[in-house]
Amino acid sequence: MADPVSIAGLILQAIEAASAIYKYGKQVKSANSEVSNLLGELFALKAILEQMRKDQLDSQAYKSESFRGALDKANTVLKEILGELEKRKLRGKSFWKQLGWPERRVKMQENIDQLERLKTYFILIVMNDNTAVDRDMSASLNVLTDLGKQAKRNSQKDVQQRICQWICPVDVELLHRRARSVCQTGTGSWLIDGLFQQWLLAENKCQLLYLEGKSGSGKTVLCSTAIEATKASNYMNSTAVLFFYCSFQLGTSQELTNVFGAFVAQLSDSFPEILDEIQDDFEKRRPPPPENLIQILVEYAQRRKKLFIFVDAVNESSESEDILRALLALMKSSDKIQVMVTSTVPPIKEQGVGILRAQMRSSSNQHDIQAFVDSQLKQRPTLRRFRHMYKGI
Repeated sequence: MADPVSIAGLILQAIEAASAIYKYGKQVKSANSEVSNLLGELFALKAILEQMRKDQLDSQAYKSESFRGALDKANTVLKEILGELEKRKLRGKSFWKQLGWPERRVKMQENIDQLERLKTYFILIVMNDNTAVDRDMSASLNVLTDLGKQAKRNSQKDVQQRICQWICPVDVELLHRRARSVCQTGTGSWLIDGLFQQWLLAENKCQLLYLEGKSGSGKTVLCSTAIEATKASNYMNSTAVLFFYCSFQLGTSQELTNVFGAFVAQLSDSFPEILDEIQDDFEKRRPPPPENLIQILVEYAQRRKKLFIFVDAVNESSESEDILRALLALMKSSDKIQVMVTSTVPPIKEQGVGILRAQMRSSSNQHDIQAFVDSQLKQRPTLRRFRHMYKGI
């Protein structure tokens, strides 16, 4: 049988937490509907707990283990909210007011749902409706357990998402979509059907495919085509494709840590646990050393048959030489890792890494030029009258 004094102590503790949370919530000037609902549940719960404190605590329902469990659960939920608010408040008054309310909408709704069910349970206790209590208790506890599990999963997912955004502040997928949007159907075959296939199949044990060409010659679009060709290959059931686009116009795309951080973030789609390797760095807000990121990539490459990495326009990074040397270190560490790089400058030679070198020349991509001109003549009304003249040239 539960000790009534202990239960009374838990009630007082829950009342104190609820009062503090309600007080903090009132300081938020721009509270939305979710905040209002949460404060409403807190106010109602506080009133029920105060009513139970006034009772003599002689009801059998007050002395049951199920009541203690529900009270403990309420206290835990309240303390979780209070603890988060305390942490936020310590960061300063201006930060507190700017945030408005620290809880995310999904987490807030979970708190509202849990408090609402606990409040209903306690109301039934006060009303001495033992039949309804027994009937509702099992369902409520099951739902609370499910909500707790879901809250934990959502919390883990939220942390993982924030780690990915921290380690990779560049929207790599957006850059890839932009490159694909300007790709002309049927272009790039001179590379995709040639050296690219040798590299993809690891013929002659060449791990590095290096595409060199002048600025504006179409290397980025061709790199995106190679990425899609790799994804469409038969290897995809047992491989991973990682990519990054460097750019003069985007400072964050030029840093070595962000390049390799993007690879780790992309691998986390298949291996979420990989983010545990850098969580300590994330919590301390210190960039992970490049050698640590290389080690992580090598370790997880062993879980795949192949790991294909693409880096476009490496010359547009202020740390281009460091990025190339890091990529070479990756390939030397594992023969499962293959890399394609595009640049305007010749590659760095490294013993132990086979290189396939391709160059963008007008003589090699005449088909691409013709396909582009044909497309423009068809798509632009102002150019259609030149089609017959062009064919005669």
